Amino acid sequence: MSAIIKAIVSLLAITTTASAGWIASVLPDDSGFPGTARIQYSAEKSEGNATLVGALVQLVRQGSPLDRLKTVAIYPFLQEADFQKEIFSTLERRAPKLLHEALQSPGDQDNPKIRSLYKPFIDAVLASTRVKQISGELLGYRLKVAGATGKNFMLRKEKDQPQFLCDLILEIEQITERISKRRIRDQNLITNIDHGNTHFSVELAHSSDETFLRIRIPEKQGAENTLGTSLRARVVFQDNSVIEGAPKPALGLGSGGWIGHNYHLHLKNGTSVDDIVSVTLWIGKESYVVYRF
Repeated sequence: MSAIIKAIVSLLAITTTASAGWIASVLPDDSGFPGTARIQYSAEKSEGNATLVGALVQLVRQGSPLDRLKTVAIYPFLQEADFQKEIFSTLERRAPKLLHEALQSPGDQDNPKIRSLYKPFIDAVLASTRVKQISGELLGYRLKVAGATGKNFMLRKEKDQPQFLCDLILEIEQITERISKRRIRDQNLITNIDHGNTHFSVELAHSSDETFLRIRIPEKQGAENTLGTSLRARVVFQDNSVIEGAPKPALGLGSGGWIGHNYHLHLKNGTSVDDIVSVTLWIGKESYVVYRF
């Protein structure tokens, strides 16, 4: 077994945190950066807000404009096995030689082998699933992850168990460019998803006085409808408002041995595709996020 594979396997010993909190704060006037907002991830569930969106809402309620949010500290991610394994796996694909050399010579940035791995490490962090999820949540508030820093970066190895450590911080910027109107053939269609054995479409549906988010899931006639029973949706709008809930079953149509199960989530009347920033769907054990650009 190679040193790189051993490194990834041994990460199973690191504690995985199942729940945590997000702490929002604004720097005081005597800090040198008065009014600057920041959010910090905490491994303690009892601290802060249950979600990043909750921390963003807290800042707004405190009267802090979100364009003052400059950093999101995520260094506790490095105590989570899944995050470490994903970073190691990404480095194994993108920078195997640098990773191998660093594993043979662990230490801090005084070590040139560790110093050479710093930029690939930061790139792997930005490409990680967790940071992509953060980017999606920030997008609904016209914010983006502009970069990351890892002060005191080191690769520690104890009892053949390697682990990255650093003060990991995401740099946040406001999205200033205007999202342009889209020209598509079907002005109500948001997306079609074809993933493995899961197929569905997301679109808007209008009646005389109501607008719905419609999720259409085709299944063979006679088959047990299991996907729709665990369906949940969240819609983020351009004005930063959010509608979330379990879409209700609606009339579906069938032909050719298939039936299209429809599920509706009530939206604001008159909503158009251009009013929507993102749609998140939970279907069974899978989740899907669609962003508009």
